[in-house]
Amino acid sequence: MVFGETDTGVVDIIEFAQKMTLKQAQSLSKLRGRDAPATNSKVWQRWIKQNGNSRDGYIKDFDNVLSIGRSLGDSPIGSGLLLISRVIFNQAGKVDAEKAYAYEDDGTPFLADPWDKACSTLKDAALSFGASELCDKADIAEMRRPLRQVVPGLVKMIEDKVQK
Repeated sequence: MVFGETDTGVVDIIEFAQKMTLKQAQSLSKLRGRDAPATNSKVWQRWIKQNGNSRDGYIKDFDNVLSIGRSLGDSPIGSGLLLISRVIFNQAGKVDAEKAYAYEDDGTPFLADPWDKACSTLKDAALSFGASELCDKADIAEMRRPLRQVVPGLVKMIEDKVQK
């Protein structure tokens, strides 16, 4: 498997991201839970510990971290977080070219809101499917809640595939 415990959910989220509209990005951005960054970090920390590396040298806040390097396999869902981020970066430019990006002082573009928060929200959902063994049951529900509210059929379809 390429993207964690179950490729199915991660692949479906990537496919959704390729077609995401501005309205969907705005909705996902508004719906991301206040505790999502802490939940995201908890999943990462469990994954690092599970992979035999419990050094204190790792950062504590993993929200918006895409990869920590190939030695552990990039992330709890492999290269899935990197791919979701790249796909949304490209989709934002197609859909909302004038407002999709903000720029560093050196001219390097990065996602502006609502795309940035929508990206984080989709990464949360992807972690809940691809690394569900690292998530508490309540966390899974919360990580999927925004996507379920914006695209209910997608989450149901993924959950049905995973249960088979």
